[in-house]
Amino acid sequence: MNAGLTPDARRSHSRWRAWLSAVRLARLLDREWQQTIALAIEEFVSSVEPRLRAIRQYDRRLWPVMAATFDYLDELVEQLPAAIDLSRSAWQQDPAINAFFASPNDLSLLLARSTALADFFRLNPLASAAYALLILTRREKQVFGVSLIDDVLRRDVAQTRLSFSEPRVLYPAATEEATRQAARQCAVCLYFAGMARERLTRIQASQQSLEYERLMVQIRHRDLRRRARDGDRDGSLSRGVFAAEARLAALEQERGAPRLGQYNPLAVMFDEAWQLLANHRHQLRLVPQILRVDRMGIKHELPPAAGAPSHELSLLECTTAVTRHSITLVRCTRSEFSGSALFLPDAAA
Repeated sequence: MNAGLTPDARRSHSRWRAWLSAVRLARLLDREWQQTIALAIEEFVSSVEPRLRAIRQYDRRLWPVMAATFDYLDELVEQLPAAIDLSRSAWQQDPAINAFFASPNDLSLLLARSTALADFFRLNPLASAAYALLILTRREKQVFGVSLIDDVLRRDVAQTRLSFSEPRVLYPAATEEATRQAARQCAVCLYFAGMARERLTRIQASQQSLEYERLMVQIRHRDLRRRARDGDRDGSLSRGVFAAEARLAALEQERGAPRLGQYNPLAVMFDEAWQLLANHRHQLRLVPQILRVDRMGIKHELPPAAGAPSHELSLLECTTAVTRHSITLVRCTRSEFSGSALFLPDAAA
């Protein structure tokens, strides 16, 4: 096709084709990015309050803060270490898996009851393994136990027992990279939407309380005005009317009327959701944690005495204002998942 072109013309033509391919790839990636953000916005709104779609141009207004949130989540996802095996044999060898589950049977029960893994292997019959996010809640409890101190066995020693509960396997995928990408969606739907719902619940409860008080003050205001018309010798009724009117004005301000012109519950909800995403760096963090624990789950602030085996756990904790979860990338084979069904109570029967 280019036989009649000079060498310079062929080089120019090749550069043009390379540039055109780069432009097409950029457009494709841009379309995929736009679709990703658009889907995240819709899932976020559905999880928080579907009625927010009644807000004019809600998607365009959420776009900049959602895109910035996804850029930040990409930074967090890069911090996740490589996946570790989620299996009964790993419970014997991997300190993290051993700390997460009290026994291999507990791990098998989690796999057997995971609808996410069941759906993945059913929809992907050729997949030999699934990569997923393992999320657990870390708890610490003060207990008293036996400890060897200065070669003396002492009882009733204050100790901190470390435990992990509420394990969940989320967003299984065929590759580790796909699971990392799904982690962004997990953060939006699980954490940001959850925090937004909590905020809106508090707002609604506060508004209901303010509305009830407003009705009570209005009744008192009308009663004082009626009584003042019949006579107010010492002026106490007039002062009561003035105090009631001042309180009504303050209640209107607390309800948000001056900020919005006319109180609109959906507008208040939308503003809170927008603010949450806009302040994403302060709302969600991945914090590295290095903990030293022994096989009994006892936490050691310092390396334990000789002869007391322990190991270090390097964890990433996903923290918000009210929650603290350990998050780990895991790999589960099809054979491990299939074998876990044997540990269901029904299977034993």
